[in-house]
Amino acid sequence: MGKKLIIPNKDITLKIREWVCPECKTEYDREINAAINIKKFALQDQNLIFI
Repeated sequence: MGKKLIIPNKDITLKIREWVCPECKTEYDREINAAINIKKFALQDQNLIFI
């Protein structure tokens, strides 16, 4: 995966589920990203990983 998207894109709304970073061309999927974040939060909450 490319570098992390840090450019705020005001055109991305909740209706848009997938998009490509114009800078690094990385493809993003809102559902996959949400699942990754939930997993990280759960593991952090149980002290199984440190981020």
